[in-house]
Amino acid sequence: MPTARNQAVPSMSGARGSHGDVLTRLNELSSRLWRARSLNEGLQEILAASMELLGADKGHVRLMDAARGVLVIAAQHGFDRDYLDRAWEISPEGVSAAARALRTRERVVIEDIDCDAQYEPLRGNARAAGFRAVQSTPLLGHDGEPLGMVSTHFRAPHRPPEEALRRLDLYVRLAGDFIERCRVEAALRASEERYRAVVENQSEMVCRFRLDGTILFVNSAYAQTLGTTPEVLTGGNFWEYVAAEDRERVRALLDALTPDNPTVRIENRFTTAAGERWTLWTNRALAFDPAGRVLEAQSTGIDISERKSFEKALATGARRMGALYELTDRLQRASSVEEVYETAMDAMVKALDCDRASILLFDEAGVMRFVASRGLSAAYRKAVEGHSPWRADEKDPRPFGIADIERAEIGEELAQAIRSESIAALAFIPLVSEGRLIGKFMVYSATPRDFSDDDFEVALTIAHQIVFGLQRSRAEHERRRAEEALRIRARQQHVVARLGELALHERDLQRVLDEATALVAKTLEVEYAKVLELLPGGHELLLRTGYGWKSAEVGRSHVPAGRDSQAGYTLMSDAPVVVTDLRQEQRFSGPALLRDHGVVSGMSCIIRGPGAAVWGVLGAHATRRVAFTPDDVTFLVAVSNILGEALQRHRAEEALRETDRRKDEFLATLSHELRNPLAPLRNALYLMRKGAGDSGAIHEMMERQLNHLVRLVDDLLEMSRISRGAFDLRRERVDVATVVRNAVETSKPLIQHGRHQLDIELPGDPLYVDGDPVRLAQILSNLLNNAAKYTEEGGNIRLAVREDGGSVVLSVRDNGIGMERELLPRVFEMFSRGGRPRVQRGEASLGIGLALSRRLAEMHGGTVEADSAGPGQGSEFTVRLPLASGPDHERAVRADPKAAAQLPRKRILVVDDNRDAADSLGMLLRVLGAEVRIARDGTEALQEYSTYDPSVVLLDIGMPGMDGYEVARRIRSTFPERRPAIIALTGWGQEEDRRRAREAGFDHHLIKPADVEALQGLLSSL
Repeated sequence: MPTARNQAVPSMSGARGSHGDVLTRLNELSSRLWRARSLNEGLQEILAASMELLGADKGHVRLMDAARGVLVIAAQHGFDRDYLDRAWEISPEGVSAAARALRTRERVVIEDIDCDAQYEPLRGNARAAGFRAVQSTPLLGHDGEPLGMVSTHFRAPHRPPEEALRRLDLYVRLAGDFIERCRVEAALRASEERYRAVVENQSEMVCRFRLDGTILFVNSAYAQTLGTTPEVLTGGNFWEYVAAEDRERVRALLDALTPDNPTVRIENRFTTAAGERWTLWTNRALAFDPAGRVLEAQSTGIDISERKSFEKALATGARRMGALYELTDRLQRASSVEEVYETAMDAMVKALDCDRASILLFDEAGVMRFVASRGLSAAYRKAVEGHSPWRADEKDPRPFGIADIERAEIGEELAQAIRSESIAALAFIPLVSEGRLIGKFMVYSATPRDFSDDDFEVALTIAHQIVFGLQRSRAEHERRRAEEALRIRARQQHVVARLGELALHERDLQRVLDEATALVAKTLEVEYAKVLELLPGGHELLLRTGYGWKSAEVGRSHVPAGRDSQAGYTLMSDAPVVVTDLRQEQRFSGPALLRDHGVVSGMSCIIRGPGAAVWGVLGAHATRRVAFTPDDVTFLVAVSNILGEALQRHRAEEALRETDRRKDEFLATLSHELRNPLAPLRNALYLMRKGAGDSGAIHEMMERQLNHLVRLVDDLLEMSRISRGAFDLRRERVDVATVVRNAVETSKPLIQHGRHQLDIELPGDPLYVDGDPVRLAQILSNLLNNAAKYTEEGGNIRLAVREDGGSVVLSVRDNGIGMERELLPRVFEMFSRGGRPRVQRGEASLGIGLALSRRLAEMHGGTVEADSAGPGQGSEFTVRLPLASGPDHERAVRADPKAAAQLPRKRILVVDDNRDAADSLGMLLRVLGAEVRIARDGTEALQEYSTYDPSVVLLDIGMPGMDGYEVARRIRSTFPERRPAIIALTGWGQEEDRRRAREAGFDHHLIKPADVEALQGLLSSL
């Protein structure tokens, strides 16, 4: 008799359900049986469901005790202890409903025990227990043998409906399955216990698991090896303890097991609390699914870590020894530093069994820079470059490693950069040369790794070999570089000598230039070389000749002479310019001429002509990055000097030939022009001796010819005085209209003689200039005479006057014979007619009128320019003179070079980057009585101006760094309360230069070299 009997409490409520909820109730019962934690709990669920289904008041479930052949109550509801004691077990021979059902293995229903004769012996117990009706349904196993009995009892006579009984049959089938399952599981547990008793004390590790990883059993040896207990491991995941790198291989081998071949031996690593261990496992499949796939397996293994460690040590030693032998051999044969780097990384990766490596060396600034790397991205190199665990002056740097970046104490930014490269561990090995730290070697691991002392020992050995290899390679490189430099220098010197010989004997300058560019390009091993000629005005350079350029570009391509080109910057710098990469150049922009040809590198230097004047630029260019050496620059400068000497010689020869030609032409012209008035004078004297002819007409003719002869001689003497500086201007404030009237009056006879139409255009308001009225009229008269001489009879001449900014512009335009554009620069030369035949024959000329006009205009601080569209298109001459500075200044000024105190109390600031020019001008101004300070550049000028407060600033424009335009702008904007007179004293004299000067804040514009008298007169007038 058991000591504890559980009272079943129905878990279902309500009356019997309809046919529609059969499956629902059945599923609910099945679920509860599946969740039952024990056989007793499941039987209670079966009893409760059966009583609810049949509407019973009491009931019990009996199980078959096969050993004794009796049914024993396993679950009950509604009975007291007395009844249970009497009816606890029954045999098949009894008369109860359960005994009868056990014998027949069919359901027995007793609707009323009082009416059932067989039940008569048990009626008293039944009445005491409180039931009148009972049904018993046997629980049968799959083999038809009885497993137990479900009995329900009713207080009153009752027979359950057939539908309910049919549903009860379904319940008891579920109950039978449940009982059999519980018995199977109990048998398995018993088997498990026996299994545990067998394997628990084995020295081999034993683990039984499903192939999904669920651990079913481990013995103590397995748990101890993993550093835990069987209870912790059971139910865990088997695959978590297999090393990740072996996991797929082991799984594949187990998946391949079959019922015919259920066993496999596997060596693999597995993870323990103390780290990874190697084991040799015998794996046997224990269960397969219907498709023959492994469901459950058992692994029995032994620890072979010591054997594996020994094997690994042997392999590592062999690998490292091989790497060191290979390193030594390859370093002996390395021909470059780069090859040393690659050889070293090969050895380090192989010896330390890593997949990535790098070499970093200190640069001149003491910053670690990558010189070689393997397997590292550019982004990573950029992020970590410059980081060093040692100072540049570290005395005894030691190697060390970071075993796991996640546990390292480093900055988060650096750690993130390392993580992004999938680096888990890394080692730092110092590179030391002659006791000095020169850099570091690094190796990287994608998985955490604790670098050992052996690792660092072999790494240091490799590091020493690297340093030796670098020293040897660099020494070899320096030797080869020195030999190559000597070879290149010898070749360059040979080329210079050859070119010098050619330039000395060759009279064709173009051939010298062509040969020079070809030799430069070939000697420097570049694709392009060129000679650029600085055009008049100094704003553009023309491609005079070039090697590698298209023929259509030579003689036509122009390059700006400012910061918009390398050549222009060379002119501004007055020194050779070297460019390693034009794409990264900040000093100037690359012109289209270079960009269109893909030029990347280049160098250029100035070619100086006669008198050290700038003639142009010599350049060499490559479409790749080239590190030009100082020897290369010296070579290019030597070639430019040869070209400059050739140019000087060529110009001197040309000038000599031109001088001879012009001398001959002048003497012939002088002879002709002097004889012209002498002939009529001789004729007149003859007539006077004979007393013949009209004496009045003869006298008029003689006076006219004599005046002309005097005028010719005066022109010669005047030009001579101007050339020698023995010439004074009598300055005063002059109305330009008066100058025009005087000039027209002087030229009227020649204009009328040619029957020309003269149109004069004057502005409505008077314009004033400071100058010599006689010389100003002479300038304009010479231009009118020139127009009359070179215009066909009956032509048109137009004289126009206008104001342009701070200047008066006087232009004389005709519709005469014009001239070729290449002749324009020569029309102002002495004794020159610009190659033009004179049209009007009635007026003699020595060809000095235009030269005289230009010199006089320059003495007045002005300019004269000529222009013509071509032969037959007429000509135009334009005079520019500075406007007078004030409307009420009427006094005349005479520039007297002997007057030493013409500028009393004037505070003058001279700004010029040319030291001699600035100093000499300062001395001159001090002699004239002015107080002078000198600045060498724009920055110094602003500093001096802020403390000096000058009344006049003489300012050069073309200065390096801050030019004169910017200085003037800053003076005007920074010191608006001051109003000094700012005078440009510069070599830039074109109209565009004057316009820019006015916009920048200049008051006057003088061209270097300024006439001293003109400068003195201007300063005196301020």
